[in-house]
Amino acid sequence: MLLPFEPILARLRAFGLARLFFAVVTLSMTLAGTIANYALSGNALRHFETLLELGAAETFVISGANYEVGMLTGGTFDPGALALLGPDMIAGLLPGGFSVTPFRAFPVTLESGGTAQLAKAYAVGDGFARQAGLTTDLPPGTAIGDLMQDSCLFGRALAESLDGASIVWVEGKACQVAGFFDAPVRPPFAELSRSLLIPQGEDSFEGVDAGNFNFLVTGPAESLPEPRLKGLLSLAFDVSRLTFWSSAPIIEQARELKFIALAISVGLSAIILMIGGVSIAALMSFSVTERRREIAIRRTLGATRGRIVVEIVQETALIAALALIVGIVGGLILAEVLQQPLSRYFVAGSIAGSGVAIGPIARAVAGFFVVTLLAGIVPALNAARTDPATVLRES
Repeated sequence: MLLPFEPILARLRAFGLARLFFAVVTLSMTLAGTIANYALSGNALRHFETLLELGAAETFVISGANYEVGMLTGGTFDPGALALLGPDMIAGLLPGGFSVTPFRAFPVTLESGGTAQLAKAYAVGDGFARQAGLTTDLPPGTAIGDLMQDSCLFGRALAESLDGASIVWVEGKACQVAGFFDAPVRPPFAELSRSLLIPQGEDSFEGVDAGNFNFLVTGPAESLPEPRLKGLLSLAFDVSRLTFWSSAPIIEQARELKFIALAISVGLSAIILMIGGVSIAALMSFSVTERRREIAIRRTLGATRGRIVVEIVQETALIAALALIVGIVGGLILAEVLQQPLSRYFVAGSIAGSGVAIGPIARAVAGFFVVTLLAGIVPALNAARTDPATVLRES
């Protein structure tokens, strides 16, 4: 089975075990570093691309403390009235095309199958699912506000820990699992898929008062800067008592960081591959120099320059193939080890249980083979151009 490769294997044996080992280890480290770099930069770029999706709409979260409702509205509303009438009042102050939905967020204790865990509950209005980009399995035309009393909608990530239970105890009260929802992993609700939703008017699951009120405001992209929003709301509210979350700073930062991450990824990969290419080129040049007499004799016996080039490139390709498996395995292990501490910083766009994608491996292998073959061609051309008569006379 090895007969076709016997000439190449014979030439590799002529390298010497130590030199061949050095070549394989050097190329393996080059490939492993390139794979790890592409994998980690891929996670970072996916994170920034997901954040840039926020640019599809203007998004704000307006929050305040319930005990300050009277002061920030000049005594016009109490917390209950603000939750009921606030959305229409705020929407009336904003330009056309904006939607306002109230929601409350509070911690709860879940019990299912004898196991207790902490989770976050959101009491939301009908427009919340659309504005937050949720996908639910509720029947068409059914909104979250249409859920029956003591019913909850669970995020997919949270549902995985429920073991298929149809009834979950929330703060000691039975909650019927009405369905599930998928949520994009991005601000301002990056952890929403690990939460549960209940209708805005449902308060039987709150062990303690939420203490805060929140409004989710969405509208056409780049149509309402935050200073103008504050100016419009100041007509009815004391905005100094409100807290504002805006998607605009995140989008701007993500755009800059994506460019930086891409530049670092390309530059680092180029440096790693260049170091590997220079190392294998030096090794092949040293090997060719040692075999000048052998190559000269073969040229005098009829071997063409093209044949000499092909054979040396074949040797380089075989060394690269030996390093390929080791490099891929090492790169996957290195990427997995480095991803663990970095994963908490690249939450947006992440998928639970996802590993290294095929794309980074394919790009790394392609670049690895291109650089390796180029590194082998240079000494091969030098060997083919050498005058055999001069070499034999010198030797």
